[in-house]
Amino acid sequence: MPKLNVIPHSTLVLKNVFYEKHIEINPNQIEAMIMRFETRLKLNNISSNKPLISKVSDTQINHNGQICVNYEMYVELDDQENAVNFDVMEKIEISNCISILFEGNVQYLSLATSALDIYLYENNIDDIGILYSKFYSNEQGLIKIEYYKPVK
Repeated sequence: MPKLNVIPHSTLVLKNVFYEKHIEINPNQIEAMIMRFETRLKLNNISSNKPLISKVSDTQINHNGQICVNYEMYVELDDQENAVNFDVMEKIEISNCISILFEGNVQYLSLATSALDIYLYENNIDDIGILYSKFYSNEQGLIKIEYYKPVK
């Protein structure tokens, strides 16, 4: 099994970014939101060969006692031609992060975020409560994902 290497001083840079933001959603809704996001891209002929990027922040408990998060989805566009009526940012740059690339069996995926948390603990570093996930592939139980965690 390959060693999980946390990379300090990482920067996540995205260009020509199509995005959606969802405020205070139930984490169980995320998979359906991703599917709707991808369908929206296809229906509008918005092309991208780049990975889906997500941002999870502000985990809290709502007035009904349920866990809620703010969830954002991003994808870098190959061509902005069909994205005229959509929110597109020219560039997003998230600096001062620690990052880790995980490639392997999906059952061990939680080890990647645990490695980030252990790195923060061992180096007495505080994060700001945000996690970016860059999904490269997820096929036949094998996943390739890169995590970025901004730090203080």
